[in-house]
Amino acid sequence: MNSCDVYIVAPIAKLTCDEEQLLGSNIFKLYEVINSITNRYNTKVDIYSLAKVKINSVPENCKKIDEAACSIIVTPSENVHDFMILIGYAIARNKRIYILLLDNKTHDSKAGIIADGYENVYVDCVNPLLNDYNRLERFILSSVGERSECNA
Repeated sequence: MNSCDVYIVAPIAKLTCDEEQLLGSNIFKLYEVINSITNRYNTKVDIYSLAKVKINSVPENCKKIDEAACSIIVTPSENVHDFMILIGYAIARNKRIYILLLDNKTHDSKAGIIADGYENVYVDCVNPLLNDYNRLERFILSSVGERSECNA
């Protein structure tokens, strides 16, 4: 039933000439993490613009959530409300989802919210000893491991 290990929704990385915005370096670091994940796991990625947060197609995104062992949504904390339909859908379908909250100005990782469906929701505080890749890989491994156990 699952056609991929992980489905990721993340902001588009784009260069900026505005020195006030640190968007470039932190979002590009995040994309290094996403590229590492896609090189290791069967992954589908959708991107959106931070200038005008709009997800492409809610029904299509929901279908991808259903097809994945787990989903990751990356968003500045001020934009989390734009993803509530997808978050609510994942929880209602009892799917595993990780919402990585970024600082609104610097786009550094600040916290994560992990939902194991509707049974267990908790905050994953950013630990300076773990980088984003290790944090997300730990989440993916727990999801893919559960899927493997169910298929055995």
